[in-house]
Amino acid sequence: KKSDSKWSAELYSLRLNYGKNRDSLVSVTKSVEIKQPVSGWKNLADSLAKLDIYTLPDAHEISSYSEGNDGYGVTVKFATKRRYRIYNYPSFNEQTGVNESRKVEQIIELIENEFSFKRLSAR
Repeated sequence: KKSDSKWSAELYSLRLNYGKNRDSLVSVTKSVEIKQPVSGWKNLADSLAKLDIYTLPDAHEISSYSEGNDGYGVTVKFATKRRYRIYNYPSFNEQTGVNESRKVEQIIELIENEFSFKRLSAR
């Protein structure tokens, strides 16, 4: 997000609050943190470009990609002055033999490291 000529990221966290017996969801608490990448915005952008974030195909365009019955996926969405893209990698964590899925995993790990957070794991 760009504001006053400065970039920042908003990290949204959701906490699920369960009932006494943990058998029902009572509420959801949302928090938002403003973050900056550890290595700086230029280094982050360069690293993402090296991982082909701007050119990776959608999973449905990869003939060897099979959507699993379980796992979790990721949707990548970005915009520049000249371009807008959105693409999906469902069950990417199960696609160990697909190079593009490995790049998606590396992109997620880079973002986790740059913004000092850990995603929920399905592993």
